[in-house]
Amino acid sequence: MDEAQLIGPESLTDLRLRVSSLAEDHPPLKMVFSGQETLRDQLNRSCHAALVHRISVRYHIPPMSSEQTGA
Repeated sequence: MDEAQLIGPESLTDLRLRVSSLAEDHPPLKMVFSGQETLRDQLNRSCHAALVHRISVRYHIPPMSSEQTGA
C-alpha cells in the first residue's frame, strides 16, 4: 500500500482484524506498506500495538543528501 500514512486508524484496526482472522485457517497474509515518516509515528501509537506485533520486517530509508541527489 503506497502512501500508507494516509490510512486512518480505523482502517489499520480492520487490517489487524483481517490478519488475525486469516492466520488460523490460511497461509499468512503478506502486505507491504510504504509511506512517509508519519506512518511510523502512527504505528507507534499504543492502539496499534497488536498490528505492529504482527509486522515481521521494518525498513527505513533515510533521506538523501544534496550530493547524493545530484549524483
